[in-house]
Amino acid sequence: MIPGPDAAAALLNPRTVAVVGDTPTSGRGGLLHAQLVRRGFAGQIVPVNPRYDKIRGLPAYPTVSDYGAPVDFVAVTLGPARAVATMRDCVRAGARAVLFIGSGFAEADRDGAAIQAELSDLAMRNDVALAGPNCYGIANVRAGFAPFFGALPEPLNPGPVALISGSGALTHAIGDVLAARGAGFGYVITVGNEAGVNAADYLSLIADDAGIRVIACYLEAFRDARGFAAAASKAVAAGKQLVVLTPGRSAASRQASSAHTGALAPEHRVTAAFLDRLGATWTSWSRRWNSPATSPASVPARSRSPRSPAEAAPCSPTWPPTPVCHCGRSPPRSRSGCGRRSRAARPSATRST
Repeated sequence: MIPGPDAAAALLNPRTVAVVGDTPTSGRGGLLHAQLVRRGFAGQIVPVNPRYDKIRGLPAYPTVSDYGAPVDFVAVTLGPARAVATMRDCVRAGARAVLFIGSGFAEADRDGAAIQAELSDLAMRNDVALAGPNCYGIANVRAGFAPFFGALPEPLNPGPVALISGSGALTHAIGDVLAARGAGFGYVITVGNEAGVNAADYLSLIADDAGIRVIACYLEAFRDARGFAAAASKAVAAGKQLVVLTPGRSAASRQASSAHTGALAPEHRVTAAFLDRLGATWTSWSRRWNSPATSPASVPARSRSPRSPAEAAPCSPTWPPTPVCHCGRSPPRSRSGCGRRSRAARPSATRST
């Protein structure tokens, strides 16, 4: 949940960022601070660590509230043991958005789940946008804002692609390939456990960005299915191409998703039907994932994707530019399609196989 426009602005384009757990070395906080500097963040960085007086030439403070001025965004690199106390301090400091990158929360055990629930409650009661926990972070590439603990795709050039991922590792697997093929990014976002701001919230925010033309998502589950449906419809109506990579079809893959972020992944057929109805392009085959945004400049503007294969008749090639017709036959006989009408009974006809 994002409380309002002030919190949304603080989440994706803040002017002041505090780094809790900052260090002058290569610890998590130090790496995150270095990422902000490297990506050209033009705002104020506030190091927070009671062990230091200065970090990277900047005054360091014992707590966020000790800074003595409003802070838009706080990146917390600490684990669950100090999470609640830190969140309370962020509230006292007037922070509008708080990111927790550490693990050991709801994905770990009952104690972690209880701590995460308390963070969510504090955020909701105080109108704070809570990102994470258990994630790499977020990056607004065009604004030079990247409180991101992991490595970002390289080369990281600004462009019309937004990547929303439920997995830090797959952020590399997807983003690095796209970057190597010349794709430029507007946003790279890892959602983690979605204790506050969820994938649907990010999707809705990005749908309002006129500079984004492709929204690529890897999601292990839809924690807010109604919210995601509304955000997806908003994005497609705005002319964005929405592409979703889903977990594999097996029970083992769904179990792995649950262990990763605590998400309960639905059966594959349920996810497929849901995405088909929204007009999203989807695939469960990661090796074909790189095709949707390989050439983002060529993404056609359109009012919405077809809701079913029947609406795509007569058959014609689709975006992404893979050699598959709407009828399900591959490859198409020509650039204009094979001319056959789509098979409405085949739900997989709107996916990238």
